[in-house]
Amino acid sequence: MEPVCVRRTQRLEKELAEWAKTHSPSQDSDLDQQKPRPGGITREDVFGPEPVDVRSESDAWKEIQNMVGLESVKKEVDRLFILAKVNYQRETQGEPPMSINLNRVFLGNPGVGKSTVSMLYGQIVAQLGFVTGGQVIIKNPGDLIGEYTGQSEAMTREALEEAKGNILIIDDAHMLHPHSERDFHNGIIDTLVANIYGLPGENRCVILAGYTDEMEDMFLKKNPGLQRRFPLEDTIKFPSYNDAQLPGILDQKIARDEVLASEHARKVAHEILSRMCIRPRFGNGVDVENLLARAKLRQRDGLEAAGIDRFDMHHHPLEASDFDPDYDRSLGADKDRDELFEEFIGFETIVAQFSGYQKMTDGMRRHGIDPRPYVPWAFVFKGPPGTGKT
Repeated sequence: MEPVCVRRTQRLEKELAEWAKTHSPSQDSDLDQQKPRPGGITREDVFGPEPVDVRSESDAWKEIQNMVGLESVKKEVDRLFILAKVNYQRETQGEPPMSINLNRVFLGNPGVGKSTVSMLYGQIVAQLGFVTGGQVIIKNPGDLIGEYTGQSEAMTREALEEAKGNILIIDDAHMLHPHSERDFHNGIIDTLVANIYGLPGENRCVILAGYTDEMEDMFLKKNPGLQRRFPLEDTIKFPSYNDAQLPGILDQKIARDEVLASEHARKVAHEILSRMCIRPRFGNGVDVENLLARAKLRQRDGLEAAGIDRFDMHHHPLEASDFDPDYDRSLGADKDRDELFEEFIGFETIVAQFSGYQKMTDGMRRHGIDPRPYVPWAFVFKGPPGTGKT
């Protein structure tokens, strides 16, 4: 009966607060006589309020919706909303609720939004009433690893106890992967498996967020109970951002920081990001954040050197040179090429071929076309010994 009493108290407090917005003491009547009187237990007290559509009322959902990409996350939240509605209807009709395993694994490369989304996702889980509390608790492996035998297990049990009725996020969970059989990390994994069931009534949501390869390796090689507590078929995967999505992320961060940027500056920044995203260890949102931070630092240094007062700097937009001091390097490409080959004899055909690629690239960029799919980036240099291949 305790949850029923808690919900009844919360309902009455809410009703009194709403009443107080439109009522005040008058000279002709006593305020206490005007107050709404508590009645008996209502259906809402027994089953809780009908789940609200978080897609229109939740700030957490709106923030997820405004993020670039993340279609799989948005679909998962939609599925949670549908399950919450179905279970509420089943309970009011005297039927048992459908079984829901709230535990999730978020997988993706650095900078794809796992940490941010896990917090927002946890808030939505609480708003939908899947857990009785609303606290989102964030831990990382460093918070759970002890200094002596048995301490890691105790710290992990303490974190799970704290998370009862709430949401526990273990960020950078790939760092739990043990380095040896005697590693303290093993104790954390075993304790998670021993104390998490993923069954109805557990009243707790645990989210593991980490890098894809390391996490999948940990699930395969360590305690097999992990896959039962955190079903891999329910894994939410965060793909890396592509060069079509990165400009939108940059624009969001520019708006967030309330800075200005010229159209030319945005174009140069987009070109930089398109080159960065093909690197093996591209940091996604982290690299976008770093690019913007460097641009703001260059702008500040330049404005200070020009004698601009610091309080007036926000009136000046970021320029192309703030993102890339050598952004106009292509203007000197012909001169640089000719200087490179000026001492070579008989290379006219090769120079003409490179010149053609440069002109093609410049023309496509002027028309807003990415030249990378059309211009070769790998070459084979062949010829007899001593002909200058190297």
